[in-house]
Amino acid sequence: MEQAMQQAVQALQALYSSPDPAVKKQADDWLTKFQQTPEAWQVADKILSSGDSPVQYRFFAAQTLRTKVQFDFYELPEGSYGSLRDSLLNHIDRFRAPECQPIHTALAVALADLAIQMDNAGPDPVDLLFKRYGQNPESYPTLLEILKMLPEENMNYKLMTDTHKRKNSRERLAQTTPQVVAFLLAIQCPSAQAKRKVLECFLSWIKLTNLPAPAIAQNPLIPECLAFVREGGELSETATDIIIEVSRASWAWIRASTTP
Repeated sequence: MEQAMQQAVQALQALYSSPDPAVKKQADDWLTKFQQTPEAWQVADKILSSGDSPVQYRFFAAQTLRTKVQFDFYELPEGSYGSLRDSLLNHIDRFRAPECQPIHTALAVALADLAIQMDNAGPDPVDLLFKRYGQNPESYPTLLEILKMLPEENMNYKLMTDTHKRKNSRERLAQTTPQVVAFLLAIQCPSAQAKRKVLECFLSWIKLTNLPAPAIAQNPLIPECLAFVREGGELSETATDIIIEVSRASWAWIRASTTP
């Protein structure tokens, strides 16, 4: 593993520091192939854990772990699932700064994909996330990002998983939707950026779970979204997407309710 680590770091140095385009391409090709090897799991984890790795190296490592969970999950023994989840959670906590947002997002996707891949081999992912992040408002951005990814990755058919796992994940998410929506309604948003994160998360969940029309009609976020659309500010685009999705879900619910 030490040799693989040295080779990966040398390739990253060449990719980001060499003035020679041919050397850069050779390094990029090597790194792409390296991501497909079993050694990439540990190397990526070690790069993310290193306190002095450049941010570009850590982004590569986060992307690598995301790719491995998506496409090479079969390489892992079941006994390692929990330690990988805990490692990803610890990593994402270290990359909350704005300049690390791409790393944070890649790790959030990896965690969402891992929740699907683990299936019933661990605790309910939403419950785990609320226990870890739901008590401290400073952790809400991380919680919102991972929550947003859970439904999105369930609908991502590039994720290499079986239909049974995807179905189980969808059912678990549907059961926890009231808890998630209640959390979104309770958040105090100090800025438009914070409100956008709440709205984007809400949009992700209603796309997956198809909330019934009565629940939608009574949700306070809907009048807010209508107001954002009328105002035409920076939240209007996300608010419009929500209104469109709500309209689609409402008509689907009405048709299903009235079909003999």
